[in-house]
Amino acid sequence: MPELPEIETIVRQLNKEVKNKTIREVWSDWPKMFKGKVSFSRARRLLKGKKILNIERKGKNILIYLSSNLICWVHLKMTGHFLVGRFKQKQGKWYPMEKGALNDPQNRFIHLLFKLSGKKMLALSDLRKFARITILSRKEASQNSSLEEVGIDPTSPKFTWKKLEKVISPFQRKIKVILMDQHLISGIGNIYANEILWEAKINPWKKGKDLTE
Repeated sequence: MPELPEIETIVRQLNKEVKNKTIREVWSDWPKMFKGKVSFSRARRLLKGKKILNIERKGKNILIYLSSNLICWVHLKMTGHFLVGRFKQKQGKWYPMEKGALNDPQNRFIHLLFKLSGKKMLALSDLRKFARITILSRKEASQNSSLEEVGIDPTSPKFTWKKLEKVISPFQRKIKVILMDQHLISGIGNIYANEILWEAKINPWKKGKDLTE
């Protein structure tokens, strides 16, 4: 599953590639990818003609801000990843029109595609079909507990040693479990929790309350 560094890289690249583009059409062969109150058929109508204003990261979540106060909330889960390029459809499948990295076999599982202004396309390839898309208004996003209760971002200037100590020290749970709790610290998953603890020479089974400076 992509974690904070991978999601941050994706968001920065998407801002370079598709920011200020307008969504002309939306295609999907996996409507179940759309979660929440807005079904795929309704999302298709809502998204058509909307301009991509900005893309941000919140923990492992990707928030695509659109015109008309809409947000396309994406969680890539295990194997989801975005592709930007030009694609053509053949027998229900999408294939890149240019040679290069887009032809990697892992990119052939396209289940969502946005046709954008300027001939670019934004596709989501997902081998296991676990990725989820939710369409929200900005007001709904501000009231969504899954987004609003995301913990502090490790890249934030507010993430000081004192803040880390405050987050970790009250708990009887293992330090690795604490690091991966998205309500406490956002964006860290299994891979980076392991790397962090290895680098810091901290036993992952050590309890938070027992950790000292």
